[in-house]
Amino acid sequence: MRNLFYLIERFHLLIALLILEGLAVALIRKDNAYQDSIIGNASSNVSGKIYTVRNNVVQFFDLVDENKRLANENIFFLSQLKSEQPIPVDSTLPSQSETALFDYIVAKVIDNDVTQSVNYLMIDKGTNDGVERGLGVIIGSGVVGIVTHTSKDYSLVMSVISTKSRISVKHKETDAFGNLTWDGTDPWRLSVDNVSKTNTVAIGDTFYTAGYSNFFPPKIPTAIVTDVEQDPSTSFLYIDVALSYDMDKLNYVYIVKSKDKPQIDSLKSLIIN
Repeated sequence: MRNLFYLIERFHLLIALLILEGLAVALIRKDNAYQDSIIGNASSNVSGKIYTVRNNVVQFFDLVDENKRLANENIFFLSQLKSEQPIPVDSTLPSQSETALFDYIVAKVIDNDVTQSVNYLMIDKGTNDGVERGLGVIIGSGVVGIVTHTSKDYSLVMSVISTKSRISVKHKETDAFGNLTWDGTDPWRLSVDNVSKTNTVAIGDTFYTAGYSNFFPPKIPTAIVTDVEQDPSTSFLYIDVALSYDMDKLNYVYIVKSKDKPQIDSLKSLIIN
């Protein structure tokens, strides 16, 4: 204790300076949006670089399994390309409407949380790489989330394990549509709501992305049914699901860029609520 008092006495001016500097920065961020944005981006870049170094050490010991997973995902995307259905000869649709067109950016996950009510991943791609807010993020075996914040070299992704997340999905066996949501309790247990009782849903069935938005391509496997219940008071099923992958073991993800997104966003901006 005596040594602690000695250190405080010896460096009291430096300690006071650091405290005052911290208060000054806090006041600047509070009252000035522009300065707050600059400091926030700088902070994201610094923390991002720290997380990158940490993850490089951890992932060094997982290279064999990671290479296998990446190879499997490459096979998945190739199979998606081969399975695209051509427009029927008698169709009145223009030829360019044959498929939804998407580009993909590979990113490394450098931080990942599953313990909050709204969980985020940090990835090592930002605006310098063409990433922007509102882009979907996937892996070959499931939906990860949506980009919510970006800096030059890093981005934050709100994961599907978030109470604010709502993903349109489609039941593989019946083509019934629903919404993938999470209630904020068990991170390994999600739900699909708005599926009518007229549909037969069984444990082990699969839900895919519905393809209704420009966030995600259609037919990406998303969740597997773990329990189904019927409530006489409603016309919908209670469906519990598990993600088709382990959220806490992600290393690499794909950022989805719809080539039609600018046109779709432009039209949506014309809608008067």
